[in-house]
Amino acid sequence: GDDLNDDQSSLSDHQQTNNERPTSNITNQTQQQQQQQQQQQQQQQQQQSHLINQMQQKQQSLRNSTIVAMSNLLAANIESGLMRSIALGYHRDPQTRAAFMEVLTKILQQGTEFDTL
Repeated sequence: GDDLNDDQSSLSDHQQTNNERPTSNITNQTQQQQQQQQQQQQQQQQQQSHLINQMQQKQQSLRNSTIVAMSNLLAANIESGLMRSIALGYHRDPQTRAAFMEVLTKILQQGTEFDTL
């Protein structure tokens, strides 16, 4: 009698252990999938950050080149250039006004004469 009970209890223990295994496998697979998704998200964020940095560098380079070009044009013909560009100093966009001030600063640093005005 006791042997039969022992066999039944060990059988039910075995069934319980077998029932737990698929659940733990599913849990492990789910965790692995979540980790993979997190890694993919991190890689995407790094790529986006890199692209943003590249765009900002290109934008800054373009801005600097534009300021140098405008400075050279204004210095070449200060009277005509200043009359046409002075409105930029009053532009409602603060970045445009700041760029115009940089242009004027560069012209002054180059030693452009304002005697003709």
